[in-house]
Amino acid sequence: MNNWKKCNVVMLATEDKSAPVGEYIDTKNLFFRVDHDIARGANQHLYITSDEELREGDHIMHQQEASLGSSELEYSLGGQVEKIEGNDIKIVGGGWYCNYKTICRKVIASTDPKITDRHQCPTCTSIAETGAFMICKGDLLGLHMCSNKEPINIGVPQPSQQFIELYCSLGGVGEFEVEFEEITNWGLDGEFVEYTNIPTGKYKLRIGPDNTINIRQVEATDYTKDVNFWKRLESFVKQVQVTCAMDEEEKEMILHNCKQKKK
Repeated sequence: MNNWKKCNVVMLATEDKSAPVGEYIDTKNLFFRVDHDIARGANQHLYITSDEELREGDHIMHQQEASLGSSELEYSLGGQVEKIEGNDIKIVGGGWYCNYKTICRKVIASTDPKITDRHQCPTCTSIAETGAFMICKGDLLGLHMCSNKEPINIGVPQPSQQFIELYCSLGGVGEFEVEFEEITNWGLDGEFVEYTNIPTGKYKLRIGPDNTINIRQVEATDYTKDVNFWKRLESFVKQVQVTCAMDEEEKEMILHNCKQKKK
C-alpha cells in the first residue's frame, strides 16, 4: 500500500551548465534545457523537500524570510547533516543551525549532481562525487576501490524528466506530492527482520530502479462540483445584508443558481 505526501519544490540558480531547467532573464519563463539556447537565460536546479524528520547524512534546504516581516521565503542549500543535538544540527564542514525544525527541510530528491551522484566504497566507506577518483583508505594509490565490489550510490534520487518538463510548463507554480511506500518487516526469505536506518513511521520514499521518485501535481479541488458547497453558499448569502456591494436582485440571482446546482 502506497501513500502520497505533499512536498515543496525549490528552484535555485546555478553555474552548472548541465542543469535541466532554464529561466529566461527577461520573461522569467521556464524551459526544459535539452539542446536549447541559454543565451538569454539562467541555469536552474530543482530540489524537492519534505518535512520528514532529519537524520545524520541528510541534505537540507535552509529557508528564511526574504526580509523582516515578509511572507516570502529565501532558500539556500544548507549542506549535509553531521550531528543532531536536541533542536540544533551541525553541518559537515560547516557550522550549526539552531532550532532547525523551523528553518530546515530535508532534500529528498534533486537534479543537482553534487548531491545525487555521490558514491561510497562498500569496504572503507570513502566517498567520491561523479567525475572524481574515489580515494579509498585501503588503497595506497588512491585511484580505485579497495575491494572488487561496485561503489554504492548514496546520493538522493532524482525527479523524472517528465516531471521536470511539467514543472517548466507550469512556470514553477503549483502544489506537488511524492509517493511513499509502506515499510514491511519481512526479509526476502520470509524471516522477520528488524530494519534499522529507516525513516520513522510506516512509509519510506518510493525510489524506482532508475533512481527516480514518483512526483505529481496536486489537482486543484473544484468546489463547484460539490453539492454541499452550494448548500453552504446559499446559507451564507441568505445571511448577507443587502448593501451597496450587493443589491437585492443580485442576491436573488445567486440564491436561484444555488438551488439549481443542488438538484
